[in-house]
Amino acid sequence: MAGYNKEAGASLHYIDYIATLHKVDKGAFGYGSYFSLSTMDRHYRSDMSVEEAIELVEKCILEIRSRLVIAPPNFVIKIVDKDGARVTLGVSLYKMSPLLLSNSFMLVLLFFY
Repeated sequence: MAGYNKEAGASLHYIDYIATLHKVDKGAFGYGSYFSLSTMDRHYRSDMSVEEAIELVEKCILEIRSRLVIAPPNFVIKIVDKDGARVTLGVSLYKMSPLLLSNSFMLVLLFFY
């Protein structure tokens, strides 16, 4: 769960299967998380720009597509920051319009302090 508060800034929380809430700097879930978390551990920095974060998400998507047998065909990247939540279109590797999405897709959220 990602959000932005004027007093606290941006925050990202992971909620597990028994509803325990953890504040995290980066996160992934599902089968693809086994590959994307290691990529994030290696490349994530707390001072990343939006462009750098999108590049990191692209690296995670490439890892998922190349290693996960049941990888979803489509990915949606959303950014959550002080300006609200928005879909990022025109990402270099995955140029997609929300109208072109099939029933099978993965949502990827980015958030910034």
